[in-house]
Amino acid sequence: MKKILLLVGCLAVAGAVGLFLHNSVPQLDAEGKLQGKITLAKLMKLPEKTHGPLRECGYSSSGDMNGNTYRVALAAAENGEMVLTIEESPAFWEPLEVRKYRADDDALEQMAAIVARYHLMCWDVLPQDTEMIALDAPSTGVWMTWDDSALGGFAWESVRISYDAKKPSEGWEILREFTSCLFQWETDERLLERYQVTEEEEQAAGGMQGFQPIIGFPS
Repeated sequence: MKKILLLVGCLAVAGAVGLFLHNSVPQLDAEGKLQGKITLAKLMKLPEKTHGPLRECGYSSSGDMNGNTYRVALAAAENGEMVLTIEESPAFWEPLEVRKYRADDDALEQMAAIVARYHLMCWDVLPQDTEMIALDAPSTGVWMTWDDSALGGFAWESVRISYDAKKPSEGWEILREFTSCLFQWETDERLLERYQVTEEEEQAAGGMQGFQPIIGFPS
């Protein structure tokens, strides 16, 4: 009888430990990156970062061996209209083509819903995938910027998710959902304007054309 009770007690302790480990907050290393196997369940268990309203989000890919640049940003223009801006250069900024599209009034809310659904505001803890490093490959990723000033934070608080980071098995599908939502407004019917700028004009403007203040892209 004592052996049976001891066995039951051990199983109960093991079950309690397993439940604790299952529900515990994932551990980060000294650099603030997620340890162990990367899973969506782990990312969803991370403490949710509290942010103010989403003020910009986008996608960028640049820095390959040919000097190609492709950058996208969704934000409100000075008149309050939601605008998707795409900057594209075939090689080394000459010339840089800028296209602007009218987005839905609730465009940022649509993007914020995806961010919240998958805890994307916490994905900056993903470690670098060292097996994917290629010296001539572009730096590609998606990013989000919030206005945290009402919470005592910065007016421009950003998170960037690198495509070179280790991701959960659902990672690429989630990123495609993010970019598909972002690019839904890139249609001929929604085109507001199209123009070209030189590298000197772009540098003088400080980054993405038409945004004030200009902050460029999170690194």
